[in-house]
Amino acid sequence: MIFLKSFSYQFYIIFALFYGLSFQLQGSSQQSCDPTSCTVPDCRCSGLNIPGGFHPEEIPQIVLLAFDDAVNWDNWGYYSRLFPADGSRKNPNGCPIAMTLFVSHNYTDYCMIRKLHRRGIEIADHSLTHQVPHNWWSNATKEELAIEILTQRNNLAKLAEIPLDEIRGWRSPFLQPTGDTMFEILWENNFTYDATLTHPFPRNCWLQHPTMPEGILSRIMGDSSGYFDGLQRTPSLRLCRLLSKQTPD
Repeated sequence: MIFLKSFSYQFYIIFALFYGLSFQLQGSSQQSCDPTSCTVPDCRCSGLNIPGGFHPEEIPQIVLLAFDDAVNWDNWGYYSRLFPADGSRKNPNGCPIAMTLFVSHNYTDYCMIRKLHRRGIEIADHSLTHQVPHNWWSNATKEELAIEILTQRNNLAKLAEIPLDEIRGWRSPFLQPTGDTMFEILWENNFTYDATLTHPFPRNCWLQHPTMPEGILSRIMGDSSGYFDGLQRTPSLRLCRLLSKQTPD
């Protein structure tokens, strides 16, 4: 899956290696994963093999489009061209192409959010204030982070008239995780998934389990304890960064 992240003059293209699966970490601190008991869709051991024994040419390419931050007149025309109101841009199966918008509060026009949601666009949570600097998010307390996550979800529900149970996803600003604190808040408040975690692009990326960022406990990956059970994590691989001059980094 591909995530397109737009923020200021930087565009990140992120390849999500796995979506909606729980993983087992392998290493000195944890027992080896048993593929006979760790099976999809609930679990998958790390490795380079394709689930089900399929060949690469037999696997359809699944692309997930997602954009971050405020929605207003600065980007309304762009989103309207990408996803026209008449649904004329379609997938091969004939269904309209949609996207996920991770929406922050500042500068957002909630009337536009309401219109996009009614077109079939998924609306997800991206914080109340989009605090700077970046490291604020890695150091935030549970109380501070809960205000950012839950207040913005309530804003989306009330101001854009979106049912609260349809706002199921979260992405932290600057793709900066807050360790288990973030997952605790999401899990306790019935979010379905997080799309924050990233990892540099490896040499062999096909279904290779990415190592989690330092400080993230292995239990978030769906180990046998069942901790954060039901909360999907989306480990993503950062392919490249295109700056305003369109020069690969």
